[in-house]
Amino acid sequence: MATYTPNYGLHQWVPEDKFLRTDFNEDFSKLDIELGRVDGMATELYRAVPNLAYTVYDLALKDYYESKYHGYRRALLMDSFLSQANISSLTGGLVVQNGALVLNGAGKMGTMTTYRLSLGGAEWARVVAWVKYALGGLYTMAVNGVALEKQGAWSTQTVDGIECRELQFGGDVAGSDSAEISITLDTSSGSSATVYEYGVMFL
Repeated sequence: MATYTPNYGLHQWVPEDKFLRTDFNEDFSKLDIELGRVDGMATELYRAVPNLAYTVYDLALKDYYESKYHGYRRALLMDSFLSQANISSLTGGLVVQNGALVLNGAGKMGTMTTYRLSLGGAEWARVVAWVKYALGGLYTMAVNGVALEKQGAWSTQTVDGIECRELQFGGDVAGSDSAEISITLDTSSGSSATVYEYGVMFL
């Protein structure tokens, strides 16, 4: 009589057991399902790691060009909306959809607010932030409830190669330990507003 493995319930026979082809088919089906899950997780990880490396590089390079000084950064936060894990609230019909923050409908306004995200005990006196967005709409950003000032915008691409615009924000916002990020999208007279990703550097 067969026993079963503890994790996936695969058949384990002793020499005197009789077994059926259906037993093998059942085991192979279980293995195929689990290997498919592992493959899916590996694909997501493969996509996330290059994105993270690119984003860290991109933010550091922008700060260097802005300040001409490659100094110490106390903390860095970023999100490309692969999940809603860091999001505390979405208002005004704002949704996370296909790796982006999306607001549909003319004259709409919505805000994404994160949880208070840990910065490992860091203290900071200044914040520089970037938001990559689809052309159209109006965008504002705040850290710990303090509005950041718009400092410039230019054409760029997301890490996935989507043509978009990038907006830089900054401000003398002091804080420590954790930060809450808010991004407000306003469709104005357009049909939609979309944010692909953001990064915040604490200095």
